Amino acid sequence: MRRKRALKIVLLAIAVCMLLVGSMGGYLWYSFSRAAERMYEPLPQAVDRLPSGMAANSDPASSVIASSKIAGTGFGAAQAADDGAGEAVAGALADRAQADGPPSEVPAVIPADQVARLRHPDLKNQDPFFLLVLGVDQREGDRGRSDTMLLLGINPRTASVSMLSIPRDTRLMLPQLEREEKINHAYAYGGTGLAVQAVERLLGIPIAYYVKTNMEGFVGIVDAVGGVTIADNDLAFSNLGYRFPLGKLELDGQMALAYARMRYDDPQGDFGRTGRQRQVLKAIAQRMSGVGQASKLPGLLKQLSGFVKTNLKRDEMIRIAAGYHAALNHTDTLKLNGRSQTIGGLYYWVVSPAERQRVGEALWQSLSPPA
Repeated sequence: MRRKRALKIVLLAIAVCMLLVGSMGGYLWYSFSRAAERMYEPLPQAVDRLPSGMAANSDPASSVIASSKIAGTGFGAAQAADDGAGEAVAGALADRAQADGPPSEVPAVIPADQVARLRHPDLKNQDPFFLLVLGVDQREGDRGRSDTMLLLGINPRTASVSMLSIPRDTRLMLPQLEREEKINHAYAYGGTGLAVQAVERLLGIPIAYYVKTNMEGFVGIVDAVGGVTIADNDLAFSNLGYRFPLGKLELDGQMALAYARMRYDDPQGDFGRTGRQRQVLKAIAQRMSGVGQASKLPGLLKQLSGFVKTNLKRDEMIRIAAGYHAALNHTDTLKLNGRSQTIGGLYYWVVSPAERQRVGEALWQSLSPPA
């Protein structure tokens, strides 16, 4: 139940303002439209320039089409996948081996003729789709890394959502770079486009949409709604000059950021930090939907547009809020099993090709038409 409530904030972060705006008249509708425009950020049509000294393929498309390797979302070769090279995406799990084994080919999990439909769903027809949520720890002058990667398979036809939290330290042969790194490094090297492509390679599924949240944006959002309440903090700790006792917490923006960022003193490590980030997002959504928030909506929308980026357009947000909310009634949480391993002095979460195939197949089955 707790995970299902946490999942709701993913759509609430965008939809709650839109639903309130719809009842408040022209000015707020205009504010929402402007905010949606500012939040809109399409996936790039070419891979971002790689930092100096980072070697990429001389022909980036070769990693997309050749040998049925992954076809990336938002990159130059993505259109080729939609125009008939869908088998490249379907064979995404045919990846180079992890450090603990020889090269291997993992069978495709999604039929080639379904790739374009999943990449470009018809929301009016309530087509199912995959959405990637990226929580980025980004500061001024530093693109940052995607420390939170949450993949959602949303299927309104079965009123269900499959949710997979991808460990930030998962070891993967990153697309374009073609070198093994932590999966959260993809965002640092190539932005949203490369992060999406990395998840597609990991699991062999085409991603239609993404929502990117900036951790720094917590401060402005939390302060704009008048602070947030954490109902039950189950770990007492200190971080960035703030103390967080057990039990109920009342947090302003800076406190919420410190609360959400703590990782090293948590016995659960990154998994614990991810849980606190979900708590804060849920608290923001609850406060935004509360009585008396209507007068704050213009300011909230402005803050939200700096906190969230997505390739969902305004009308697509509306269709999802109106037609997909029932899917939140049933949530299946998947887990990417692996093992901890130190390689070259760095900690990694190592996942076998067989496990990647298992999870990829489970995700695909969650969006397949009911028998």
